Amino acid sequence: MPIDIEQRTKNDPVTAEIMLCAEQCAGRPLNFTEVKSIIWMHEYLGLSADVLLLLLSYCAENKLFQVRTMEKIAVLWQEKGILTKEQA
Repeated sequence: MPIDIEQRTKNDPVTAEIMLCAEQCAGRPLNFTEVKSIIWMHEYLGLSADVLLLLLSYCAENKLFQVRTMEKIAVLWQEKGILTKEQA
């Protein structure tokens, strides 16, 4: 599984940019669970890169950079049809 994630970040510039920005938001390298969760939010929930980066930035600024918190917000946004930065 970690090899699959590594290949995604190497082969997909959008995923690579999301991970780079996520590490900047966190102020540290991401752990496997965080990386897996971010990919899940992007690919499964369908959050666009800009909306996902807004979520990560919001969580970091408010000291909420925890996987479960980010996932809860992402699911809520997806359920409410929040698809753009303006809607978020």
